[in-house]
Order: sequence, then C-alpha cells, then structure tokens
Amino acid sequence: MYKIKRYHFSQISSTNDYAKELISSEKFVAVTADYQWNGRGRGEKVWEGDQARNVYCSIGMRHDTRLRIEHLIALQAQGCLAAKNALQTAAPGKRFALKYPNDVLMLSQDNTWKKICGVLVEHEFAGSVCVSTVIGIGINIRPKNFPATLLNRATSLLNEDIDIQVDSVTETLVREWERWTEMGTGKILEKWKGELHIEGKIVEIVGESPGWTVKALLEDGRLLTRHMITGAERVIDNGDSIRYEIG
Repeated sequence: MYKIKRYHFSQISSTNDYAKELISSEKFVAVTADYQWNGRGRGEKVWEGDQARNVYCSIGMRHDTRLRIEHLIALQAQGCLAAKNALQTAAPGKRFALKYPNDVLMLSQDNTWKKICGVLVEHEFAGSVCVSTVIGIGINIRPKNFPATLLNRATSLLNEDIDIQVDSVTETLVREWERWTEMGTGKILEKWKGELHIEGKIVEIVGESPGWTVKALLEDGRLLTRHMITGAERVIDNGDSIRYEIG
C-alpha cells in the first residue's frame, strides 16, 4: 500500500489550491487544515466553515500515464466512498448514503436525509491528457449552527449527538483513501454504483419538466435519463442539478 505524504496547517486559504502546488514536485499528497477561508464547492460556491470544526482535506496526485475516463470517474467515487466509510466508522449506529454526484448524506434524528459531506474533484489537463487530480473532501463534524439557507438541508455529527474530534475522522478518511486505492478502478466503480442506488430512480432535473427516470449510470459517470411520458432521453453530468429521494 502506498503512503500519502501529509501536510497539515492551522489555517490555509484552500487545501485544494495548496495540494495543486505540491503535486508539481510530489506524487501523492494529503493537505489538511483546521480552517480554510477560500474553500470551494460545486458551481464555484465558497465553502468557508468553522475553525477546527470540520474536516478540510484535499488529496492530490500526479499522473505519469494517460488515464481513461473511467479511471478519472473512479477518483471521484473513491473520495465519496472513503468519506462515507470514515463517517460510518465515527458513527456506527447511524445511517449514511451517497447522493449523485458527490455528496454524502446522513439520516438525521428528524428522519430526513441531510448533507454532511461534499467532494469536489478538480482535474488538470494538458490538451486531452489529465496530468493531475485533486480531490477536496469537506465533512461537517462539530458545527451546531448553519445558515438559514442550509438549516433543513445540512447537519453535522455533533448535531446528531456524535461527539468526536475532527482529527480522528480525518485520520480515518486518509486511511480509507489509501485502502480504496488498493481495490482498483473496477471494484471502486462497482461499489459506487451499488451505493448510489440511482438506476431506476425518478429524478427531477432542475429547469426541466418533471417525470424523468434514470435508465443507466454510464461508464463515464454521467446519467442516462428518459422522460416517462415523451420518451425523450437526456444525459446528465456533474454540472446539472438533479433531485431525488434517497432510499
């Protein structure tokens, strides 16, 4: 099993940005911080979080060979699986689920699914060749208060009565990443597909009329959907917003 070179900071602008700098000279790195003030989420959203209350972790790697699209998708899947396993280790009595494309949800005490973790993957290309990848993973561990816009949509371990320190979850997360790396692309994608349980789901595509069903999770990580009335088909990628019921 390969070992990731670790870097930890009390404060940093963005663990993803620093990981990008490091992999110009390092093969594999994990950058963690107690606090970051310029973190990113999907769609260029800023994710700042609280001091020493969340996992801020970015795993970076330099690619020495040309990777197929399924290998790149597997890196996103690996980040989600590692995060879910780290959370399950921290809270073995709780339920967690993956949500397409890159979120981990927790079944809250009010019996609703809420976001507890997000994964952001950033690839760097030279032409058509991916030369490096950074996977940013943010997990809500100890926040008690959330903005009004997230009040009924997000949670943390502490909010769900799981009193655990951030460092403990971070260490488990990095170990899980290393463990999944040994599994190989095929097993990672197979597990990701099984955990998502999205094929056959009725989904809402934001901005479209209702009534879409997921027909397949494609090899390139996109979703093939079909409208139940018109029969029209549409392929959904990470840039599209969809909503569906977990379970």
